[in-house]
Amino acid sequence: SDQDYYVFTENESAQIGYDTAHKVVTISVDYLGGIGAPDYKAVVGGELQREANGSLYRMVRYESLGFWVSYNRTTGPVTSVSVTIQKI
Repeated sequence: SDQDYYVFTENESAQIGYDTAHKVVTISVDYLGGIGAPDYKAVVGGELQREANGSLYRMVRYESLGFWVSYNRTTGPVTSVSVTIQKI
């Protein structure tokens, strides 16, 4: 598989992943510091799960539509939010 990487601002970037036929299978957008990130409820609906390390995460599978979407907020000195959608 192959991928492209885009930097939109100093706080926002995206990765696009492709299969061997060069069809998009993954789109992941990262927001450094959480700046510009969408509200998690708009992405995954319900509440986020708190992981042992303090990060927040939720993934929702849409089996009938053939994809899943996730929202991940890291912890640390500089937080980061990643929103990912991937073909199942």
